[in-house]
Amino acid sequence: MLSLAERQAATLGARAVHLLCDVRNQSALALYQHAGYRRVCDAHLYGDHFWVHEKLLKPPLRL
Repeated sequence: MLSLAERQAATLGARAVHLLCDVRNQSALALYQHAGYRRVCDAHLYGDHFWVHEKLLKPPLRL
């Protein structure tokens, strides 16, 4: 589902995807790292601690 969302975002012209993930969600953090996301900053919202991850997208090939 993550790669499908990335492809759709690229098709719609997005240059990157940004994800906000609770620092305690180790399963999601491992998935994002494995999928090529990098942590770009911390966020503190509503008393919780999150990491923001980014993945730059390649534009889709136009035939």
